[in-house]
Amino acid sequence: MFMKTNARMLLPNSEVSSQDSNARMLLPNSAVSSQDSNARMLLPNSAVSSQDSNARMLLPNSEVSSQDSNARMLLPNSAVSSQDSNARMLLPNSAVSSQDSNARMLLPNSEVSAQDSNARMLLTNSAVSAQDSQAYKNVAMTLELISLQAGLMQRYTTVKNKTKKYETKKLLKLKLY
Repeated sequence: MFMKTNARMLLPNSEVSSQDSNARMLLPNSAVSSQDSNARMLLPNSAVSSQDSNARMLLPNSEVSSQDSNARMLLPNSAVSSQDSNARMLLPNSAVSSQDSNARMLLPNSEVSAQDSNARMLLTNSAVSAQDSQAYKNVAMTLELISLQAGLMQRYTTVKNKTKKYETKKLLKLKLY
């Protein structure tokens, strides 16, 4: 039982051993061991272990461990751990940890931590921390700065041109005398 490595379809209440690293489809209430690193689709109430680093789609109430660094789509009420650095799409009420530095799209009521330095798009009611140094959400301020800079350049050019004209006139007067 402990050396069975390729179980594909297991019916309810069946157990997967600690060496079963390639189980693909597990029906409700089946257990996935701590070495199952490639489970792809787990139905409700199934448990994903601390070593399951590539789980892709987890249905409601399933748990993602602290080592699951590549979970892509987590449905409501699923938990994302402090090491999940690449979660892309998290539905409402899911929590993003302090190490999630690349979350791209977070729906309402999700929280972005103080270390989330690259959040790009944050929807309504999401919080951006004091350390979010690269968020490009301050479009208005940026445009205002660009406008101000352009205005200063224009004024500088105008003053420069007027100075040139004045100097030219001055030289002409000197030549006349």
